[in-house]
Amino acid sequence: VALHPKIEEDHADAAMKWLEGFTNPMHDANYYEIRQKAYDGFRQMDNSPAMKVLSSAAWVEVGKSQDGHASGRTSCIAFDQAGTIYLGAVSGGLWKSTDNGTHWIPMSETWKTLSVGGVAVDPLHQNVIYCGTGGIYPDVWDNVSNNGAGIYKSVDGGLNWNLLSGSPKTTICQMEVNWADPNLVYCATIGGVSISSDAGNTWTTAVSLGASLGSSIVLDPKNAAIIYAGGGGQIKKSVDSGKTWTTLSGYPTGYIMTLGMSNVSSDVIYLSTGSG
Repeated sequence: VALHPKIEEDHADAAMKWLEGFTNPMHDANYYEIRQKAYDGFRQMDNSPAMKVLSSAAWVEVGKSQDGHASGRTSCIAFDQAGTIYLGAVSGGLWKSTDNGTHWIPMSETWKTLSVGGVAVDPLHQNVIYCGTGGIYPDVWDNVSNNGAGIYKSVDGGLNWNLLSGSPKTTICQMEVNWADPNLVYCATIGGVSISSDAGNTWTTAVSLGASLGSSIVLDPKNAAIIYAGGGGQIKKSVDSGKTWTTLSGYPTGYIMTLGMSNVSSDVIYLSTGSG
């Protein structure tokens, strides 16, 4: 059945507008030149046979992107005490650098998803890494979230990864490991905060925030039992490692509530808030 020409024309314009925004969200005038350069860089990656290996006793560097950087829009970053960097991207997976970001090694080629929202290194055991999957705003027009496959864990510095079967299968926004008790692992999602008390084997929902655009958490650097969680226009505080929570007041609100905390003072907390 043929549609009215005016309806077809309107849909065509809307579809073209969406496609232009999705493929070139920064509206670069030389977008197609940049894309071709990226494709040429990918074609020239060294050691390409290693990309076909599904599993290995050790990771092999398969090359770097066209500019020597990791691929994808950055969503999270974590460091170990030796300076190793772990960087996650909304649609580019997890990457590792051991030379201050000059070169990057892909960590997630065999994972169920390349959408990464949070990564954390165990502060007492540097080879233990947690990576939460899922991403906020994979669609630049609809502002939707992409559910993840769960949380991946490595106990050998990223050589091998295990998908934690009991971990939340939702959009994960942040991962944290308690600096005094590494068995306590925190996961901020679009709904609230989940906690594991056994190093990721089992998980429980600690607090709900109704944060459709994501939530965030910070740990007190002086008192490991104090946690702050922000999202859904509210900030909550726990003084017993997440068992109970109280709602705080006296701060600006917004759909997005991103928290930060001073590493030297328990009195200084930072809040970035907005609706987009």
